[in-house]
Amino acid sequence: MNAVRGLPLTPFGLGTAALVLPYGAPAAEREAPDRAAAVATIEAALEAGIAFIDTAPAYDGAEALVGEVTAGAPCVIATKLAPGAVRASVEASLTALRRDRLDLLQIHNATPAQLAGDVVDAMEALRAEGLVTALGATVYGEEAALAVIAEPRLDAVQIAYSALDRRPERAAYLTKKLDERAKSEEEMESD
Repeated sequence: MNAVRGLPLTPFGLGTAALVLPYGAPAAEREAPDRAAAVATIEAALEAGIAFIDTAPAYDGAEALVGEVTAGAPCVIATKLAPGAVRASVEASLTALRRDRLDLLQIHNATPAQLAGDVVDAMEALRAEGLVTALGATVYGEEAALAVIAEPRLDAVQIAYSALDRRPERAAYLTKKLDERAKSEEEMESD
């Protein structure tokens, strides 16, 4: 099992966008997601040992649904920043998820420009206050992934990957860069 800042991550996670949005279906086939099915999906994932759940404020009520269903359950929840003020986004996510601390806070669809701005500074300040355990970013491309890996204050990079989109498997550059960063961190810890 992998871990990020001591948070245990199961090999598989549950993404929640499709539980509340007509996500992935062609426009003509989209239907409003069924709430009962969404609840059952989260419960089934937890029962199956999937204890890593990914959500976001942009997923139209997914955070509140996850907070309701996972209340008291031993799981790691990754959420993302809403557009705008970082602190306000975190406070809203804490309320929706019914938690005192966010497990993993990520920049949604991060770009290198975002990583060079004040966003990571604000996230780091919230971690120092104890409101967040780990920091990261979600990405879609090589340039953004490499920028996240190069940012030492970020603990995780989430690359868009699913059974239907397996392009990251061909991205040997990521494995190489992640190995280099891990070796560098090990060397710093041993000094």
